Amino acid sequence: MKTRAAHVRDICIGWLVYLFIRFALKIPEVSLAIQLCSGPQWFTPLLPYLNPMWWMPTMILLFKHGIFLYPIYFIKQVVLDPDFSGYYIFKAVAFRPEDLAIDWQHWQKMLSTICFLYVGFGICSVIGNLGGAAKPDKAEELANAEAEDSVEEQSPRMEKFLMPPLLFPAKTTHTRFFPKRHSFAYSYFYVGIPVGWRGRSGTTLSADVDRLAKQQRKYGWFDVNSADYLNRSTKPVTLETKLRTYLRSEGVKDDDWSFAYLCTAPRFLGYSFNPVSFWYIYGAQSELKMMLLEVNNTFDERRMYLLKADDEVNGKFKKSWTKDFHVSPFNSRKGSYSLQAKDPYHAGKSLETSFDNLITLKSSKNHTKLVARVFSEGPAIDPSTITNWQLCRLITGWFWVGFMTFPRIIYEAFKLYFARKLHVWYRPEVLATSLGRRTTAEERLIEGCFSKYLKFLVERSQLPIEIVYHPPGDIGESQRWRSPAAEKTEEGIQSLEIDVTGPAFYSRLIHYPHLTEAFNREGFCTDEKNRTVSLSKPDILDMLLAEDSKRPGIKRYNRVEKWQWDVLKNSRCSPPPVNYEEEPPRKPTPGMSVEDIRPPRLSQLDHFVMQRITADEAAEYRTLVTKTFLAQRYALGITPLITLADYILRVALIVAAYLSTLAAVTSCEATVTALAGSDVWLARDKSNLLIACGGSLVGSHLVHIWSRIKGTIKVYRDSI
Repeated sequence: MKTRAAHVRDICIGWLVYLFIRFALKIPEVSLAIQLCSGPQWFTPLLPYLNPMWWMPTMILLFKHGIFLYPIYFIKQVVLDPDFSGYYIFKAVAFRPEDLAIDWQHWQKMLSTICFLYVGFGICSVIGNLGGAAKPDKAEELANAEAEDSVEEQSPRMEKFLMPPLLFPAKTTHTRFFPKRHSFAYSYFYVGIPVGWRGRSGTTLSADVDRLAKQQRKYGWFDVNSADYLNRSTKPVTLETKLRTYLRSEGVKDDDWSFAYLCTAPRFLGYSFNPVSFWYIYGAQSELKMMLLEVNNTFDERRMYLLKADDEVNGKFKKSWTKDFHVSPFNSRKGSYSLQAKDPYHAGKSLETSFDNLITLKSSKNHTKLVARVFSEGPAIDPSTITNWQLCRLITGWFWVGFMTFPRIIYEAFKLYFARKLHVWYRPEVLATSLGRRTTAEERLIEGCFSKYLKFLVERSQLPIEIVYHPPGDIGESQRWRSPAAEKTEEGIQSLEIDVTGPAFYSRLIHYPHLTEAFNREGFCTDEKNRTVSLSKPDILDMLLAEDSKRPGIKRYNRVEKWQWDVLKNSRCSPPPVNYEEEPPRKPTPGMSVEDIRPPRLSQLDHFVMQRITADEAAEYRTLVTKTFLAQRYALGITPLITLADYILRVALIVAAYLSTLAAVTSCEATVTALAGSDVWLARDKSNLLIACGGSLVGSHLVHIWSRIKGTIKVYRDSI
């Protein structure tokens, strides 16, 4: 009988092997399975000879996919599946009959084989890369990118920066005057970056390091990354390129400015939250010509205000403009701002550089509502000359400021709501002049299907039609599609422009059974504060959809998939309510209710995905949309709750599978022990083993059956 210490040792080793394989070495799970099945002296004979985990995948392969797909399907669906890994290792290693011990020699052999295969796979992959097409290394790619930047930026730059990279200990104050008086002041930390500078100053401050060659990438404790600023992009570009591109879009020529200086809150350990960043833009004579205020709210939305001075007296930059961006839930989107900013540049006195910006918010009735000020305190710090002791004091004194920005905002909002009882303005959707939040992975998936559908409509149209599609910036660039008839002529082309102003459009789009209804409800027939999309000519879309409705359908699904699409259809529900209603909803007459009496149906987008997109992509779309509908119906619209429920169910199925197998093995423990080391097929009394195998077969595949019901098992077949 195995001692308790040996049992605990084997359980710990089993967990370590599971974690090692599950998270580090995915491919060598094949080796582990082979090793587990090759030692009949120390392993229960039930699993190596009649292992139920191998039966059903083998039958599916032989009867449905053919023997040639066996290796791919086996590796992807059985060996690399996390449920398989956990179930098999727990059952085979950690939870065995206590009298079946595993000695160290077997573990050593198994781990040695795994490490050997891992090294072997690595060598094979290197050889494969050498034998394939030659790919440019990272340095060459960066050099090419730099060349592209240089081609794009033809205008001359100043050879010397007016101001160097600097650190600014700062302070911010806010004073609210009405409807209730409220004030606060906090310390803050800013850095100054000359736009166009790349690299690191000392070990303290760095900027645009990602755009340097790999061997030159040296990050500072505080870092400024171009991905955090201006228009979002899928391509890595520098601060200078981003600023130049934005100014061009605003009608500012390259010759109109020569130098720019950015004052912003930097990243620390990869994190930053910037309520407002200030860009100072100078002309050829070192005069402050423009300022760019980049405002971010707590909803990950952004608005850039390009300001040209109304007046400049005694080095003060002054400008007023209309507010059109939602920043605080305690202020509406109406009103106006005014800015008084101090020019930070002092010729020949870089360490005297300082900034002082005063922003005043006025209501729509021109009453001063809020005054905010952010300014540097004390002399600026040159990061290139800072000592190690000064750096230590700087980090300890200021590293926490960035992490505390968001909690401070929440704390002050808590006081305004509960102590001052201020009215709350719900977040409106951003206007076309602002940037919406970043898209989620789910919205990216829906956007991919939606853009393919638009392209399909245009390419199959018989009319001379052109579609210009503007997705959110972090998804990709604008796309333009033309029908075959439009490619043949330049006359009489009807153009439709679709501008998605907020990524919430995609998560709401799937709720509508008709695409025209989606565009009407999200773009035309709703309050401007709820608008997520705009169309230039809706009648063109109606013509395209009318053409699509006449095309014959293509059946590309089996009975199980048809049932899954029916579940999606019957689960469809209305999108979440909007924040701003056009008018208060009418109360129904007593004894009567208001409901949508239209029968459930698949939308045009659903039909396109079901018939025209690959089976794997269709399965991902179908699973996502169904999960969204279930969350809206039963989980308050919180999709992670559905994911959590699914995870709990899968764990329960795996535990049930283990318990069913363990009970079967225990019931025939005497037979198993007697047959240890012998061939099961030659034994006389095999009835108990067959019963055990049957129970294990049913239990072990519960989680796979559930995955098949959900449609999350990928199907290997070509698209039509």
